[in-house]
Amino acid sequence: MEAGELAGFKMFDTTKPARKAGDFSWLGFKKDTYRPGSMRPAELAAEIESLPESVDCVNLSGNGLGLSESALLPRVLKLLASKPAVKEIDLRFNQLGKMNPADLADAFRQVADTVRIVNLSNNKLGTLSFGDFKTVIQAIATRERTVELLNNGLETFPETDVTNFLASLDATTFRTETIEDESPVSGLSL
Repeated sequence: MEAGELAGFKMFDTTKPARKAGDFSWLGFKKDTYRPGSMRPAELAAEIESLPESVDCVNLSGNGLGLSESALLPRVLKLLASKPAVKEIDLRFNQLGKMNPADLADAFRQVADTVRIVNLSNNKLGTLSFGDFKTVIQAIATRERTVELLNNGLETFPETDVTNFLASLDATTFRTETIEDESPVSGLSL
């Protein structure tokens, strides 16, 4: 009998594959809680500071950053702004619509001059007032950006208002559809 087999049953390798540099997805930074096997906010900051210069994409999806301490997202994005190679940030599934809109806009201004692609899908941005939504989007949608806004409940706003607002930011490409099967399981990396 081979090692790893027992009475006809194969033993499965349950070790987690090593994460790629820049993959900080699904770690779970929720307010005042720490999930075992996760990473503390200070550890995340240290990991971002030590990112190799070659990393051009950072995946922060699924971390509940909209529910964490209000200073965490601005701190993380400020660190990413100091990494000139980082051109793409994935912030899907972070409930950013629950953050204070002014704090969220300030956080996005940190990376407005450096990052080219930002994925904000599945963040409940439709729960903001339309004025707050515009403030948040204007903070990140500057000069030839691509901003993904899929599944954010934007249908709560008048469609013509959303269309006209996004069209007024003509240097930015947007994707705003609602996709029924967009789930955390479908592609965790960019």
